[in-house]
Amino acid sequence: MNVNLDLNGEYYVLERENKDIYPRIRSNLEPGFLTQPVDGPFELTLDLFSDLQPNSEFTDYHALSSIGVVSDAFKKAIDEIGVYGAECVKGTDGDVIKEHYLSYHLLHVYNWIKCIDIEKSDIGYDSENDMVDYVERFALDSEILIKIPEDKRQIFRLKDSPSIQVIHEKFMNQIKAYKLNGYACIPINKWNDSLGFD
Repeated sequence: MNVNLDLNGEYYVLERENKDIYPRIRSNLEPGFLTQPVDGPFELTLDLFSDLQPNSEFTDYHALSSIGVVSDAFKKAIDEIGVYGAECVKGTDGDVIKEHYLSYHLLHVYNWIKCIDIEKSDIGYDSENDMVDYVERFALDSEILIKIPEDKRQIFRLKDSPSIQVIHEKFMNQIKAYKLNGYACIPINKWNDSLGFD
């Protein structure tokens, strides 16, 4: 193992673009599935988190608490890229579907990897529940990641902080080719958990 290996420069946090004109959409998938693909009957409710404003715009990527809700165009990109550990699940209920007559999907990332480098991160850690409470700055553990084939870590959630959704630069560049909007890719070393509220 190369002790000088650092993969952090290859990774970004996938977030909504922080513009007030892009409404936040809340998703509720029942049953939850979480770390597995959706298999069998389900209901996915997509609701606006707040009232629309006169200048509100629906875009290709919306989110609430980092849970992505994506357009048909974004789904097409995901399907064509064929990324491991993620799927787009079509909304079945909620005001986005039933009142605004829009077609949106949950970006369901079921690939979870435990790979925060605790020593190189500035985080609050709940050791009793083995979960992160807050993040001022974090780094990924390259020694853990290098043992996972690159095509199995193109997009994932951090198992010890599932609200953080991480993508590889290759996946980011593939998505960019589709000219989608509404999302932001923030380098790992520039992200913290208050950015969405700036």
